Amino acid sequence: MLDRNLSSELANTLNDPGADRRQLSNLRGAHRSFERRAALDPGAIAIVDGDRKLGYGELNARANQFARHLLEQGIAPGRPVAVLLPRSFELVIALLAVLKAGGAYLPLDTAQPPRRTLEILRDSAPSAVISSNSLRSDLWAGLAGHANGTPYRMLDIGSNHATLSHLSDANLDDSEVSIAPDDPAYVIYTSGSTGAPKGVVNTHAGLGNRLDWFVDSVVEHRPVTALKTNIGFVDSVTEILQTLMAGGALVVMDASVARDPPRFAAAVARHGVTSLVLVPSFLTQLLDVPAEDLKSLQLIVCSGERLAPELSARTLEALPHARLFNFYGSSEVNGDATAYRCSSSPDGSVPKASVIGRPIANLRAYILNGHGQRVLSGETGELFIAGAGLARGYLNRAELTAERFVADPFSGEARARMYKTGDTARWLADGNIEFLGRSDFQVKIRGYRIELGEIEARLGSCDGVREAVVLAREDRAGEKRLVAYYTTLGDERQTGKASLTAQALREQLASQLPEYMVPAAYVGLPELPLTPNGKVDRKALP
Repeated sequence: MLDRNLSSELANTLNDPGADRRQLSNLRGAHRSFERRAALDPGAIAIVDGDRKLGYGELNARANQFARHLLEQGIAPGRPVAVLLPRSFELVIALLAVLKAGGAYLPLDTAQPPRRTLEILRDSAPSAVISSNSLRSDLWAGLAGHANGTPYRMLDIGSNHATLSHLSDANLDDSEVSIAPDDPAYVIYTSGSTGAPKGVVNTHAGLGNRLDWFVDSVVEHRPVTALKTNIGFVDSVTEILQTLMAGGALVVMDASVARDPPRFAAAVARHGVTSLVLVPSFLTQLLDVPAEDLKSLQLIVCSGERLAPELSARTLEALPHARLFNFYGSSEVNGDATAYRCSSSPDGSVPKASVIGRPIANLRAYILNGHGQRVLSGETGELFIAGAGLARGYLNRAELTAERFVADPFSGEARARMYKTGDTARWLADGNIEFLGRSDFQVKIRGYRIELGEIEARLGSCDGVREAVVLAREDRAGEKRLVAYYTTLGDERQTGKASLTAQALREQLASQLPEYMVPAAYVGLPELPLTPNGKVDRKALP
């Protein structure tokens, strides 16, 4: 056994606050780096969407014009600007325009129920909603209201391009828009344990640090990236911007193609895609298609779920020409906080643990025990993240922000904070981190972070339901699914309705929650099993 003093020194070394410190250069907006790329090679292809192609110069010009249009409409600096668009030219133009105008980009999933979209709009009170009249007329009409009593402007990006020709297409300067490092850059809504989604506010400095690190440390060639991630997911922001900052091209993948591994692989081959960002569950399915369709891949980034060692080994064997990375993070840390390059040892084996690597540039990782002390190598504790990548906190939720973003006693910097991830981990002897799992009821399904409490709250409010519990079950390796358990009210309290059916519950939840949060199976019980102290015994559920 290690001497305790020596072990303590090792713990301090592993938790070194300055493991990878670099100069923060991209403090005033990721769009500035894009603008430099556009000036260097304006004719290079930036986006491919079906038969349409858009070069860097034209993309930058159109984003500049739309940014000035946003300013004309009174967009307030730092205020959210909602974007309700599918993956497309217009989505990328809107993202860049919002950043250039000093707003905070707020992406909304076009496939989620209108009720949830309206909840987010009421909570965020955006300066405007950018969408298209041709997208969803029913939703567009429903949004023509108010958020928290404050009117928001409805801007149709599809019909505005021809009417913006009078606006300058030159880059905006400081006299038009002034952006500070700590200003909000974007807001991502994630599942909330109280039954309502919560918005995470990230800064220009934090986003810039994440993107600079990726371009400097991961990119080797100009990437051709499949634009496939759901736009409401934090990885969509980095997927778009890191590609443009690296001078690469985005290939828009239709939603139906992005969910169909054989069609997706065929699109990868057709467009010569070299870079993918995807969740391990989709990678598992993708490896079942002929490897010939994936031979163009040079870079595969897994994030959003635990990357099993077996899947890592399978990927390296099937696609030896591609580099495989495992990224770990969340919306609260600009998407990614640690990274690990997966590779085989000389004997062909891979680590038998889910390794998430080390902190990226200017971030710090601490693994702490229940007393807030740094653990030794091999000991289990909760993972905390600190440094330049931290979000400002949760929109309109000061109490939750104070609970999850706590003082960092290890940095030596006044007012330094660290994010309490709720994940358990341990340091390995080589200085990498092994991910062990969650310490609460938060789960990830297909890369989406889900608070089971939010689903339980919605299920508990369904007609006829008395109590509700939701679990994420993995009955087959790599295939997680949500299972709902419930008890019903007495017949006299069911307002004359027949016994509840799984279909009836599914339909009620589908009107309130995104598809990925609707349970796949429903189990009615006379009573929920309880522990001796009266709490629901989740382990005893069938």
